[in-house]
Amino acid sequence: MNFGQNLYNWFLDNAQSLVLLAIVVIGLFLGFKREFQNSLAS
Repeated sequence: MNFGQNLYNWFLDNAQSLVLLAIVVIGLFLGFKREFQNSLAS
């Protein structure tokens, strides 16, 4: 009965992808926000 192990591995694989995706999205958001604030200030 490896269903629990397969589910656990699937969750770990997806969690890693979601974390990487979240880091990329947050990085882009912060970079865009900084550029937007700089363009407003100048």
